[in-house]
Amino acid sequence: MTMPTEEPIRFRAAGRELTGILHAPASPRSAVLVVHPFAEEKKFSHRVLVELARALASKDIATLRFDLSGEGDSSGESEDATLDAWLEDIAAARAELAKRFPAAALTLLGLRLGATLALASVAQSPTAAVVLWEPILSGAKYVDEILRRRMIKEMMTTGKKATGRDAVLAQIQADGFLDLDGLAIGKKLIEGISSLDAKALAGRFAGRALLVQIAFNAKVSPALEELAATLRAAGAKAEAVGVKEQVIWDRVERVEAKELITATVDWIYSL
Repeated sequence: MTMPTEEPIRFRAAGRELTGILHAPASPRSAVLVVHPFAEEKKFSHRVLVELARALASKDIATLRFDLSGEGDSSGESEDATLDAWLEDIAAARAELAKRFPAAALTLLGLRLGATLALASVAQSPTAAVVLWEPILSGAKYVDEILRRRMIKEMMTTGKKATGRDAVLAQIQADGFLDLDGLAIGKKLIEGISSLDAKALAGRFAGRALLVQIAFNAKVSPALEELAATLRAAGAKAEAVGVKEQVIWDRVERVEAKELITATVDWIYSL
């Protein structure tokens, strides 16, 4: 039996050089593109996404993990990244997989903000299927969550009252970026993320969709059920499931996530 290879690859999107790892079986039955989450969530979930890619490849499913521009080893600075550029990056990664495996049906899979970006991509250009691990439903609320976490950390670090939300937003407007624990996030990217609305995107996709709630009680939230219903109303064959698992995007220690990986691989293999 030939083992899947793990090959570093480079490709381009609108002049930007992107880097990734291609997990490729000898005879792929389908292909998966993984869209990573944002900022520290990318770092915390890295190992789980690696294990997912290896599990998919072991089932003869070619899988590409890559860094969006301004992230990881891809070109560009984080403060110059924009939502439009990231969607171009995803389109270029899709084209790279299509070039290498022209007969393989493609599934996009993302975690948190990566899931919402995957949904935005398939809304622009449909594909066989999409897997959404804990998608961000409202970009505006997600940005508020980022700002709240920043304020809490500032208060805990300095012992003083944190800079208020309005003051932080004013500073972003003045500086053109947000300093997020040493990571500069540009104003245009913040505005782009704030504009994302998962329900609006879901209304433009009619393929197969798996929505996954990751929680200790494995219970699907009403909001995720509503997103699945929006997909079904648009003609998609969508299901929302709960997986009893530790949070994989906000923990320093390693999380195995075996149930999450197994459930996802089985669903993609069944397509």
